[in-house]
Amino acid sequence: MFGNGEWVIYKAGRTSILGWISEAKVIASSSSNEPIKTMYQFYTKQRVLNGKQPLLANEDDLQTSKARLKESDIRALQELALLTKDKQWFMELSRLRDKIGIRKNVSN
Repeated sequence: MFGNGEWVIYKAGRTSILGWISEAKVIASSSSNEPIKTMYQFYTKQRVLNGKQPLLANEDDLQTSKARLKESDIRALQELALLTKDKQWFMELSRLRDKIGIRKNVSN
């Protein structure tokens, strides 16, 4: 099972699409409420698809990605956080930028 914000690769035939999970929806459960089937909503920046529209995928079509974020990636995610009015996510991304040392040098 994948968690929100996790980077994944969606495999569709010969196409691989890098994106991040925005929501997991259990669509089938066992009698003991164990998830049997989960659909994932995720976003991508790749030009193959419009990055503003979420994609839906089955767990079997997704793989964990070892993606490394660049400054432009974090900025794009922060823009998405602002558009969705998700202050907590924006702050987490800001801390991530500080943690990995992406800062603008300010000269006096």
